[in-house]
Amino acid sequence: MLKSLRGAVLVINEAHLQECNEKEKENFLLKSLLKEKTTTIAELEDKVKLAELHATKSSVCATAAFVIVNRFSELNVNNNLNELKCKNLQPCDSAEINQRKDALVKDQAASIKEAEEKVLGEVKFSKLGKRNEDRLCVGRSTLSSPRSLQIRNSKQEKDVRVALLGASGYTGAEIIRLLANHPFFGITLMTADRNAGKSIGSVFPHFITQKDLPVLVSTNDASFSDVDAVFCCLPHGTTQEIIKALPKWLKIVDLSADFRLGDISDYEEWYGQPHRAPDLQMKIFCKTILFFSLGRGAKVANLYTELAEGIMSYGVTRHRHVPEIEQGLSDAAGSKVTVSFTPHLMPMSRGMQSTIYVEMAPGVTTEDLYQQLKLSYKDEEFVKLLEKGVVPRTHDVRGSNYCYMNVFPDRISGRAIIISVIDNLVKGASGQAVQNLNIMMGFPENTGLSYLPLFP
Repeated sequence: MLKSLRGAVLVINEAHLQECNEKEKENFLLKSLLKEKTTTIAELEDKVKLAELHATKSSVCATAAFVIVNRFSELNVNNNLNELKCKNLQPCDSAEINQRKDALVKDQAASIKEAEEKVLGEVKFSKLGKRNEDRLCVGRSTLSSPRSLQIRNSKQEKDVRVALLGASGYTGAEIIRLLANHPFFGITLMTADRNAGKSIGSVFPHFITQKDLPVLVSTNDASFSDVDAVFCCLPHGTTQEIIKALPKWLKIVDLSADFRLGDISDYEEWYGQPHRAPDLQMKIFCKTILFFSLGRGAKVANLYTELAEGIMSYGVTRHRHVPEIEQGLSDAAGSKVTVSFTPHLMPMSRGMQSTIYVEMAPGVTTEDLYQQLKLSYKDEEFVKLLEKGVVPRTHDVRGSNYCYMNVFPDRISGRAIIISVIDNLVKGASGQAVQNLNIMMGFPENTGLSYLPLFP
């Protein structure tokens, strides 16, 4: 093609030089030929205009336009060459003219090369832009241009409008943190009875950058007309009547213990009061959310001087999570399972470790248990069975929705030790709640939860 282009440039140069040498007759013949091709010239001019839309008015871009035109008219140029030869329009043979001709051809070749590189560069950018338009999808919407990228982060643009009941507690604050980068869930309502009328930034200063969050209101003043789903982060014993009164269209994830037990008589036994929504309890009780936390309430036993540099057991023999653990294990085993469970309080803001001692069935080994756990959780993104011999640490899951676990042989034959660690505010509460709502709303369960653990 470059040879053809140089030939075209040579023809133009020869015509120009011959005009300078008063070869008006030949020039007239050339013009006559061009006039006979009026239709072709008009088409070429249209293509030139189209090319000029992607080029500047510089000489290089003008040459690029000529290159584009020439690609469509190479046959026509060759025909013109043949006609010129028939008219004996040969270039001058003088040394000066030849030097000028060679210099002009050299300059034009360099300009053509530069123009081609520019055109190819713009074509490449155009294709890249188109590919980016196909790939850059945020919240189901395809962006119109990579140069005007706008991330959807305002509450009005989220697909699911979320209410947060009990936003001033630890689990409520953790849900706010997790939803800040969730592509589909946006908070439109937050309640906190004791902090009604305040901004969330005044309650939790680490949220002062979240300008789109609504002002806190009391539960009685809450309107659910612009709400699709609810996270209920209220203390146990206060949730039943509130959830019972919520509009029926809402999707609800309750982080309290009020709807976890299938038998309402177990609830009264372990929580010291009758269940206030027994009909609703039988429909929605949940076995999946289980977390241990002292909460944010001011109590002497929770003061720093009472907890620092020490460890304390609490709820000995009567912790309220015992029936939940036994309920889950019994359902899995198909028979009644009882456990000994004693939680220990340590001076750390996040994290929970469970050390579980099990007696294996005759013939079952620790290796069998390890392989069974590996098989059971191979497709679970947030549950990781560590390499053999590696001890799980709460430091390694802090701030994440992950559960790390491993199994070890006990020195007593026929027994094994299972150790698991989680962040009790994420996987043990708010992260699991978001994971549950993802599933309820038809989104991938890991949406908005792929946070790496914080370390150190």
